Amino acid sequence: MSLSNENFIIASALSGYYAYLVAFAPRLICTNATVSMFIFDQVIKEARGIPLSSVLDNDIYQKLMNQPDRGGHRIIQRGARLANDLQQIQNRERDFLWKVLADFWAEYMLLLSPSGDPMAHVEHLAKGGEFVTHLWLCSRMQAFSTMAQLCNSKNGPFTLCVTIFNVIGPHASLE
Repeated sequence: MSLSNENFIIASALSGYYAYLVAFAPRLICTNATVSMFIFDQVIKEARGIPLSSVLDNDIYQKLMNQPDRGGHRIIQRGARLANDLQQIQNRERDFLWKVLADFWAEYMLLLSPSGDPMAHVEHLAKGGEFVTHLWLCSRMQAFSTMAQLCNSKNGPFTLCVTIFNVIGPHASLE
């Protein structure tokens, strides 16, 4: 497997996993899940306002970006603009883009791991734990020295995240 392909897989898996956490386990990623749930609900409301024919079209983000900004689809339009920017970067420097995204998601997961409601993490640990819960446990057990050594190594947070991800998988509690 090429490094570019590995970066694509890691970036896609971690970003998808974060979306899963926002939708189904918001207490694991912030102490006040109300904010995450509010933003998620706003995105759902905005998505319901998009005509179904647009969703079936391959150029959905182009259609979203061309709509007048009247306050509707605001979050989705911002996502469409980001997708467009990333697409333009990918057209020029595909390998670089996936490396940056893989590093971002790995670092973000490590940054996110000490967050969340401790009781939610404990409840998930009793069932085997989520990926983010295992990262949370590492941070709680004062494993920062090991984490810091890995973070200061060549591939840093990426290596640590990939190692744990490969050992337990993204949805350990769902198995």
